[in-house]
Amino acid sequence: MENYNFIESGIIFGLCDAGNYKQFTYSGKDFVEHADAYLFIQEHIDEYKEFPKTELLLEKFNTLKPEAQSINFNYALSEFSKQVMFRHIVNAFANNKALLRENPKKALGTIMDNLNDVEILHDADVNQYDTGDMDRYEEWQKKSNIRKMGDDLIGIRTPFRMVNATGVGCKKGI
Repeated sequence: MENYNFIESGIIFGLCDAGNYKQFTYSGKDFVEHADAYLFIQEHIDEYKEFPKTELLLEKFNTLKPEAQSINFNYALSEFSKQVMFRHIVNAFANNKALLRENPKKALGTIMDNLNDVEILHDADVNQYDTGDMDRYEEWQKKSNIRKMGDDLIGIRTPFRMVNATGVGCKKGI
């Protein structure tokens, strides 16, 4: 696994592209070293309606690795995902260390629940609710209007790709 600083630097530089920014589903708490840079990018976009230049990022955050600018964003994202999963797994055990000594059976159940949560977070079959062109509520409103016009049943997409692939309702024209 690449070191956190290099991969996170590559992610930060890659997020200055609209396409990469839209596909990024992590939050600031998933960063070890560059959460402040990620939050800065978000605030900069909100305030100025444009992405910050790499020169500004390098000036403001001297811990960023300049050589990470050339890293492939998809590779960095894949490595970042592994790092986040690794930290979640380690935390599942670390957070239950004291309980493990006192009550191993209860600790086992808690650790298994935490690991199950990690599995759901990183399952490739689970879509995030906030991805896509419109949010789920707007999508529901659009489909409700179509339903009111009497154009058959229209299914509502779930966060599970396998369920969606089975065909939920009659999706006429959509």
